[in-house]
Amino acid sequence: MRLKRILILLFAIEVLPCCSWQQDGTYLFLSTGDAGLSFDKQGGIQQLSLSSQRDWEVVEQPDWLVLDLVRGRGSSKPQLISLQVNPNQGKTRSGQVLFSNHSVTTLLSVTQQGAGESEQETDPDHPGGGGDDPADFSHTPELTVAAFIAAAKTDSYYKLTGIVSSFNPETFEMSLSDHSGSISVYQVSNREDWVGKIKNNGLITLAGRYHYYAGKRKNEVVDAHILAFSLSGGQEEPIAVTVAQFKAASVSEEQLYRLSGRISSIENGVYGNFDLTDDTGTAYIYGLTSTNLGYGANNDKSFASLRLTVGDEIVVVGYRSSYNGQTELRYPYFVEKTGHTDTDDDPPGDLDGDPTFTVDFRTKFSGFPLTNTAGLSEGTYIWSGYPFILKAADKFYQGQVANVYYLLIGKQNSYIQLPVMAGKALMGIKFLTAPQASENVVIDVARTDGTRLMINDGKLKKDTEYAWAIPGETGMAYELLVVSNHNAQFQYISLYYE
Repeated sequence: MRLKRILILLFAIEVLPCCSWQQDGTYLFLSTGDAGLSFDKQGGIQQLSLSSQRDWEVVEQPDWLVLDLVRGRGSSKPQLISLQVNPNQGKTRSGQVLFSNHSVTTLLSVTQQGAGESEQETDPDHPGGGGDDPADFSHTPELTVAAFIAAAKTDSYYKLTGIVSSFNPETFEMSLSDHSGSISVYQVSNREDWVGKIKNNGLITLAGRYHYYAGKRKNEVVDAHILAFSLSGGQEEPIAVTVAQFKAASVSEEQLYRLSGRISSIENGVYGNFDLTDDTGTAYIYGLTSTNLGYGANNDKSFASLRLTVGDEIVVVGYRSSYNGQTELRYPYFVEKTGHTDTDDDPPGDLDGDPTFTVDFRTKFSGFPLTNTAGLSEGTYIWSGYPFILKAADKFYQGQVANVYYLLIGKQNSYIQLPVMAGKALMGIKFLTAPQASENVVIDVARTDGTRLMINDGKLKKDTEYAWAIPGETGMAYELLVVSNHNAQFQYISLYYE
């Protein structure tokens, strides 16, 4: 194989084109520039240098690309990484490598020419990736939603594939969700070609550019071009989705969904009511039967015949529904059991043990605003020895009911940024709502860029304890985000780190 070495040019961080850094000086950048890497059909080895002052790792890469180094220590000196690609006998392929030091993230685009295709450079800045037809996106790199947001390139086109929800047939605005997260789609350029064809819960592929709407802390796809859409229904195959994609879909009595996951708890062993968990979250399965009885059928109590237990890995099919604000898979039927995970060893995110620490708001905090004083919109407070950042769209303060204090923060898009613990990940959160809390408020867990984890999309009850397992990443910061336009009220918050 040929060895093509990329010359390493060391400049000040302010002038490097392909880099990420924060205002506190934290940085992670590559020597490749915005163009990324391009291999011909013969493959080969190329090298780049990576500079990061913190420990870093590769969190995403295509399966046809091999890196000789996928993690490293923070250093003031650049680290050399070799990337190897085998000969490509198929079509031109594109992918991305996502580097993260758990404070900032940098994306590297990689493309390899296909066999029998003429030499052309894949350029994400051009809609067709370098082709002559502006509407030809065949060579445009495809990203997950999370990678698209992390790249944050406003002048580059990327392809996205996911489930449609909140579709507006007049404006063609919609939400697109995949296993990594959700994003809003705005400004569809070829909407005339798709009038009457786009529906909620369908699978869509589109190309577009990134935009951040600062006013609503909202990530968007703009100048979008729809490339493909499919909607299964009737006797067609159900759409296979993750739990996060399922929760992002709209309620439907026609569309079937296929979910795969592990039984994490069983509430009713007669009718088959239980929680199903995958890497993206937990869904409530209501009334699982051994065969497909059809929408609206009475439960035949066949769940017991399946002999399923907590820890079983299964596949089920049903309809997206909602009851009292809780997302449910309704009229579900059993497909197959694919394995079993032993749950005796307290898996990550188990909330049965003691929390790492608890912040109790039921006693008066010194130096914190009270109900009868002016509320604040932003502030940082040290609780239990760790910093919490509060950002309110309206205000936050410590209220009081019958000599019991509580924390109030509101309204929509307000958040409490939770502490980051060195070398550990946030794996769970438990909290108790206030006695007179609003029962219309919706709260979820989000990353600091506002991307929701879709742990919860239902309304919370007052004076009720909630415990959520969180698929946290080591060193990553998360927020308790107020999703609805209401006030959230907490008596205490307990956090679990591992």
